[in-house]
Amino acid sequence: MKNKDKTKEQLLEEITAMRQRIAELEISETERKKAEKKLKESEDNYRILVQRNPHGIQKIDIYGTIIYANKAHREMYGYEEGALIGRSITDFLVPGSQCAELPGYLEMLVKNQPSPTPYYQKILTKRGKERDIEVTWNYLRDTKGGVVGFLSVLTDITVRKQTDEALRNSNRKYSAIVENANDAIYLIDPETQKILEVNDTACKMTGYSKEELKRMYVYELHPEDERALLPEKF
Repeated sequence: MKNKDKTKEQLLEEITAMRQRIAELEISETERKKAEKKLKESEDNYRILVQRNPHGIQKIDIYGTIIYANKAHREMYGYEEGALIGRSITDFLVPGSQCAELPGYLEMLVKNQPSPTPYYQKILTKRGKERDIEVTWNYLRDTKGGVVGFLSVLTDITVRKQTDEALRNSNRKYSAIVENANDAIYLIDPETQKILEVNDTACKMTGYSKEELKRMYVYELHPEDERALLPEKF
C-alpha cells in the first residue's frame, strides 16, 4: 500500500508509533549515557582508591606475572612506574626463601581453589634490602568463574617483626636476670595479693615449688604474729 492509499487514521497510527519508538530510543540513549557516566565515576573512584591506598596492591596472572602494581606497591619495592609490569613475582623474592615453591603453590591454587589465606614472604628491594611482607589475596575470575589470576594486598611488616623480635629478646634478658638473681623476686597481683610468678631463689628460700607458690597469696608466707604488722591491703 502506498502512502497516498493509506487512510489518515493509518498514517496517524504509524506516525504515533514512530514517535513512540523515537521517544523510547531517546530514553534508552539517555539511560545509556547515565549508565556510562556512573560507570566512569565508579572507575575513577576505584582508580583513586587503589592508587592512593597506603598498602601495596598488585594483580598477577596464574603464572605469577605482575600485570598491575599501584604506587604503594612500587614504592615498597623501590621501582619506578611500569618497571614491575611483566615480571614474575619470584624475581623479587629473597633467594632460597620461596622461589622454588611459589610456582607450584600458584598451580595448586588454580587447580584446587582453596579459601584464600594470608601468607608471608621475604622480598628484595631494588637497592637489595630485605623486607618482610604479609600478602592477603583473592582470586581474579573471568565471566564464567574461571581463575585467571590473583589480586593481592601487600603490607610491609618489617618494622613490626623487628619490634616483636626486640621485645622477645628483652623478655629473654629480663627472664635471665630474674632467674639468676640472688634475691627472691615475686610478681604479685596488686589487688588480690596473689603470687603470679617467682624466681628460683624464692623457691629455695621458702622451700616451695613454683607451682605451689603460684597458688598462694603473699601474706601466707608471713608467720601469724607478723601478719598484723603488714599493710592493710595485705
